[in-house]
Amino acid sequence: MADPRELPPLRKLLLPGLFIALLFGALFWRRPALPPPAPELTELTGQVFGTTFSIKVVGPADGAALAALVDERLSDVDASMSTWKPDSELSRLNAAGTEPFPVSAGLAEVLELSAAVWSSSHGAFDPTVGPLVDLWGFGAAGRALPEPDEEALAAVVLGFDGVGLTAGAVTKASPQVRIDLSAVAKGWAVDQVANDLRAAGHRDYLVEIGGEVRVGGSKAGKLWTLGVENPAGGVWTEVQLLDAALATSGDYRNVVNGRSHTIDPRTRRPVTHQLASVSVVADTCAEADAWATALTVLGADEGLRVAEAAGLDALFLVRTDAGFEERQTASFGALRR
Repeated sequence: MADPRELPPLRKLLLPGLFIALLFGALFWRRPALPPPAPELTELTGQVFGTTFSIKVVGPADGAALAALVDERLSDVDASMSTWKPDSELSRLNAAGTEPFPVSAGLAEVLELSAAVWSSSHGAFDPTVGPLVDLWGFGAAGRALPEPDEEALAAVVLGFDGVGLTAGAVTKASPQVRIDLSAVAKGWAVDQVANDLRAAGHRDYLVEIGGEVRVGGSKAGKLWTLGVENPAGGVWTEVQLLDAALATSGDYRNVVNGRSHTIDPRTRRPVTHQLASVSVVADTCAEADAWATALTVLGADEGLRVAEAAGLDALFLVRTDAGFEERQTASFGALRR
């Protein structure tokens, strides 16, 4: 008679097999992957240049140190390029005569960039437009003036070829030449803050001043996604950027007595075409800022031709009876989400 304690042959085979299966399961089983923790994010917001700013830094950061760094940089740019401060470097240059006027390295760099865009845009971007901005009621006086007469418009000394820059000094062809950098200074300030962040060891960031944006690195391992504003409200489209800048110029934000705030230096009058906004992506925000203004002056048709010739990433939104129509350079489409 069989020993009742002896296992049947089948059970003798099953138990070792079960043990081996459990052993292999322990070796190869992995717990379900948990989502990575959200990265640290330091955000700074405030007001500067008559508008707002927003800065985001991904990763460990000392918020107080970042705030001090940003405040110092924005104050420096304001002290250099403001047309609203009578003692700014730019205001003192504007008040100077025709003798060489020494300028800081930053102001010299912005003027050199301005000269390049002025030339490539066939004069559509012209920082000497300042007196016209005042005549049409958009300047530091902050008031809407009656439409200036032809004599007053013709009397304005205009043309960036009247600004000479050599050996760190500016020479104006006439004491009446007055420079307004409002179409590039915000973008320049964005770049300077971005450069400061990188110098401080921060590679992943977003810097935005008054709608002009520059991003570096990534956010949680993904490209930064930026929205292009719809002139009617909301977001028109989105672009994904890596170490690049986006600037938008439009006449739907600032209108006085029905006039666009964008002055065409070639006609000395506010633009009257149906172009509502232009968005430009470039390596630097100063470049994107200046070109967005230039293309806005040129209008959709001429602007698109110039943008393609210059190799720009640009999106144009044009008013139609049915709403807005978009046009874009071939390269801009590759950036859209």
